[in-house]
Amino acid sequence: MEIDWDNLILPCVIKDHNAKTAIVVRHGRKYVFLVAMKSGKLTLTKQTFKQYERNNYMILDADVKEVVARYLAHSGGLTETARKELEAIK
Repeated sequence: MEIDWDNLILPCVIKDHNAKTAIVVRHGRKYVFLVAMKSGKLTLTKQTFKQYERNNYMILDADVKEVVARYLAHSGGLTETARKELEAIK
């Protein structure tokens, strides 16, 4: 399914085919910027639109602020960049 980037409401919560979640915080002309849940320190990563679509992400109907709070409390910690992006949402 192709994403309509011009009409996508950001931030949003997504999941991949393995049910791993991420928060899309913004996108530019070439990249999607997201913070993905994983073990260890959470980081802000960027993916091209093709990489994003290849991962078959699905947009979830989730309370973004609630998910952001869980990410900020992640036991593995966050990089400063990821923390700043997420704190700008709450």
